[in-house]
Amino acid sequence: MAPIYSPTPSGGPESKDEAPVEPLPAAPAALGRISKPKRTPPPVKRRRRRMSRGALITSITVPVIIMLVVGSSVIYTRWADARDHTQAPQLAARADLSSLGDTIVAKPFNAKGQTMLQHGSMRIFRADYGQGQALIGLDLTSSTGYPAWISPLPEELETEDLSCAITDGVLDCGEGVRVSVSGGTNDAKARIISGATQEASAPPTEAAGGQSAEGTGSTIRLGQSAATKDAPILSDTGTLTTADGKSIEGLSFDPLAPVWAVQSEAPRRLGPVRLPGGSSIWLVSDGTTLAAIKGRKVMWTRTLPEGSAQLNSLGGESTPLWSASGSSLLIAQPDGIVSINAAEGTTQWQVATPVTSWVSVPGSVVVFNGTSISLLSSETGAKQSPPAKDVPQPLTQEQLGNRTLSLPAECPVGAQDGESGTWSAEMSGGVAGDAQAGPSASITAAAPGVSAGQPITIASLSCSSEQGSGDVVAAYAADGSLLGSIPMESLTGLGSLSRVSIDELRVVGQTVLFRVPGILIAGDSSCEGCSGNGAATVTAQWNGKGFTIADTLYHTPAGESRIPDTAEVQAFYDAVANQDYATAGEHADEKLLKSLSTPRGEGTQIASASDTIRSAQFPPGGVVTGCFMAGPAADGVTPVPGGVVKYAEFEGGDVVCPVTSEDPGHPWMSPAPDENGTVVYQVWLVLKGLPDGTFEVTAFGPPLPDPKPTTPTPSPTPKEGEGSEGGEQGDQADSAQSPEPTPQEG
Repeated sequence: MAPIYSPTPSGGPESKDEAPVEPLPAAPAALGRISKPKRTPPPVKRRRRRMSRGALITSITVPVIIMLVVGSSVIYTRWADARDHTQAPQLAARADLSSLGDTIVAKPFNAKGQTMLQHGSMRIFRADYGQGQALIGLDLTSSTGYPAWISPLPEELETEDLSCAITDGVLDCGEGVRVSVSGGTNDAKARIISGATQEASAPPTEAAGGQSAEGTGSTIRLGQSAATKDAPILSDTGTLTTADGKSIEGLSFDPLAPVWAVQSEAPRRLGPVRLPGGSSIWLVSDGTTLAAIKGRKVMWTRTLPEGSAQLNSLGGESTPLWSASGSSLLIAQPDGIVSINAAEGTTQWQVATPVTSWVSVPGSVVVFNGTSISLLSSETGAKQSPPAKDVPQPLTQEQLGNRTLSLPAECPVGAQDGESGTWSAEMSGGVAGDAQAGPSASITAAAPGVSAGQPITIASLSCSSEQGSGDVVAAYAADGSLLGSIPMESLTGLGSLSRVSIDELRVVGQTVLFRVPGILIAGDSSCEGCSGNGAATVTAQWNGKGFTIADTLYHTPAGESRIPDTAEVQAFYDAVANQDYATAGEHADEKLLKSLSTPRGEGTQIASASDTIRSAQFPPGGVVTGCFMAGPAADGVTPVPGGVVKYAEFEGGDVVCPVTSEDPGHPWMSPAPDENGTVVYQVWLVLKGLPDGTFEVTAFGPPLPDPKPTTPTPSPTPKEGEGSEGGEQGDQADSAQSPEPTPQEG
């Protein structure tokens, strides 16, 4: 039997086939002793290393910050690229402007180049349409194919700068322009001086030389001295040098043509992301050639297509309409709007569309194409304009005149509607009924308009019946339905008229302008059927429910005038009654005001001997009932609405304002009927209306009799040697008895 363990002989070689064997443990020291096993120590537990709170926050915050920075950079890049026209825009809105004609040109609001106002989804522009100027409201959410409204500018403001602000839904551009942003009606008479915060966003423009968007300089005209510290200089031979006199080779212009330049700030980029700062590039043009200059280097040149100079006002005396922003130059060509890379001269994008006029603001381009307006937007979030479906067209005069047509109540032809009082008649050749044998109605003029984004037609109708004849103005929808009319009685209030006639009809949006001739004024002959020497240009507005007369300008041989607002005349009356001559002096001269203190003599109808003109004709509490164009006098009286005034000395164009009072202490102020039952006004004012709506008071009525002259007491005959002294004393006594009346007296 092989031994269990056999040690290798000392010094002997080990067997190569056998693995080494570990020696057995040493034998116990003594038999019978129990060997205790060694206690194995527990395994060492490694403490888990905890991360500090600061490190944990850092590990979370840093990635978040990186994400925010990257995300913000991308958002900023998209926003900035949209505003400087790097990205191609899309059609945001389009509207038909054919009611204004086919020669519509965009105009800036002011010399700063402001070309657009925005309020919610509404965009507002100023345009010249050949016969005048108008404000145009374009609603981006509308799909009707028409502007929301068109409001004409007063003629006197067409050459003026407009400083506009939108407050409480009203576009306030100063005196004469206070337009509802939603409806387009001009409530200029109720204008309040703007002092509130502007609710509208007025984007800075890039046109007409105004300060433009981020990274863009103003347009300048090059000359023989630097317009700015680093602008190129144009010599009298057409060559260019830098601001410090170094020659710019390879570029020259016609020395007789104006050369304009605009500075572009091309941004730095890291891949697709914009970085702060950039390089400055000057873009110059004479209307034929467009070039980019950086320092002494001509970076590129480009020949402009024919017609571009006129569209962009290049090569002329007017400031160009081009738009440089960031790395882009925006210009118009007859076949579209083009964005050019300012650093490379390449076309970034082009919108193909005919262009007759255009303006731009950061992120948007407004294109006028003959009879239409288009708004192109590259702003983030801009929505594509919804397509206009089945755009209705306004009815022409011929179409109105050959159909069954609803007629106003003043035209009693055909069948009457019991509820509305309107009539329905078959029109043929623009006429209904028989003008010779019975009631008739004929269309004398018609013009297209726009209201609430829908086309309308405004027509003037000449109507006759047994009750009389006259003209009315009516509004019709595209389907021929009658929307409303201007009541004839509202026109008879313009003055003394034998017949209401209407000519020179003109429509701008929902505003209608027409002329009423033949108004009888003071000095005209008063007879049935007589035509007077006065006329009025009436401005009325359709508000979607009815017409309101917004303005009346009178034309008389004495000139143009407007009847002043009754409240302003009342303010003058109250100022005189309260002896506030500083306020009253704004409407009356010093001589007239001094006469207020003249005492009235005994025997007058309305005052005792102790009263003055002021206390008799201007007692506190008097009420100005209204102001009217004075008509012809008859039998010593002049008719006014509701009665007469016993005065016949009015001049052509005079305005009369009756005054009343219910104070029992002033019975002469209360109108009373005469023996024929006609109401007679006892007190009135005589005014001259001015074209701007202000007025000048020229007389007070009635003309009370002068005080009875006081018989002077004969002076004793002076003794010899006392003539001179006595004479002086006599003069002083006379002077004391007849003091010079002043407004402060009485």
